[in-house]
Amino acid sequence: MDVLSDVIAVMRTGRPSSNRLRLGSLGCYRFAPYDGAGFHVFLRGAGWLITGHGGPTPVGPGDVVLVPHGDAHVLSDSPRAEHAVPFETAVDEPDGPIDVLCGKYRLDRTRTHPVLARLPEVVHLPAQAGRHTGLRAAIDLLGGEVSGRRPGRDAAVSGLLDLLLVYMVRGWLDANAATGWPQALRDPTL
Repeated sequence: MDVLSDVIAVMRTGRPSSNRLRLGSLGCYRFAPYDGAGFHVFLRGAGWLITGHGGPTPVGPGDVVLVPHGDAHVLSDSPRAEHAVPFETAVDEPDGPIDVLCGKYRLDRTRTHPVLARLPEVVHLPAQAGRHTGLRAAIDLLGGEVSGRRPGRDAAVSGLLDLLLVYMVRGWLDANAATGWPQALRDPTL
C-alpha cells in the first residue's frame, strides 16, 4: 500500500457524507467545526470561502476547496462573513443558478499523519482545462449520485467520496511537489 492510501485508511472513521444544493442566491452560510475534513465544489455559480485564520478565497465554477482540518468556515456571495446562518437552514431551489456540492470525511485526529497535518488551512484547486482530470470525472459522478436515488447509491457515494479525497490531496501534492512531504512521497526508497 502506498503512503497516501495508508494515511487515509488509518485516519478515516465512519462513513463520509455529501449533499448537493441548488440555491437562488448563495447568501452567507456557516459551517461549524468538526472532526474531519470537508470540501465544496461550485458546479454552477461562484462565491467565497472564508475561514477564521486566512483571507477569503474566491471560488469559481468548477473550483474545489478542501478544508482539511475541519475548521469552521463560511460560504458567502461576498468576501465578508456578515450575518452567516447555519448551512442546515439552506433551502434547495431546483432551478436556482447556484449549484454547490459539499461533503465531509470523519477523521481520527488522535492518529494525525504528517502528510495530512501539513496541508494548509484551505486547499484550493481552481478549475483549469486539462488539470485534475480524474478529480473532475469523480465530481461529475458524485454530483449525479448525490442527486439520484438509484440502487447502490450509498455505496457509490461512499466510494466516490474516498476517491475525491485522494484526488484533492494529490492535487495539492502535485502543486507542491518540490519540497517536504510531497517530494518524499515520490521517492521510491522512502
